[in-house]
Amino acid sequence: MQPSLNAWAFLVMPGMGGRELVERLMPRRPNLAVIHTSGYTDNAIVHHGTLDPGTDFVPKPFNASALLGRVKEVLGRAARKTG
Repeated sequence: MQPSLNAWAFLVMPGMGGRELVERLMPRRPNLAVIHTSGYTDNAIVHHGTLDPGTDFVPKPFNASALLGRVKEVLGRAARKTG
C-alpha cells in the first residue's frame, strides 16, 4: 500500500491550532502523515513550544521545490515504516 500525505496543518488556525488538530486525529489514524506550515520561522516555533522538535515543517513562504522535497521526504519515511 502506497503511503499518502493525509494532513497539511497550519500551526495557527481559528479555534484550534494545527498541533491540536493532529492530536485529535491521531487516535483515529495512528499512521497519519502530517506536514505543518506557518509564517513564523521554525526556530521561533520550536523555541516557543508550538512545534515539537522532529515534526515535519515547511516555513512560509515556500517554493514548489521546497514543498515537493518535504512531501517526498515524509512519504518516503512513511513507506519505510509500513514497508
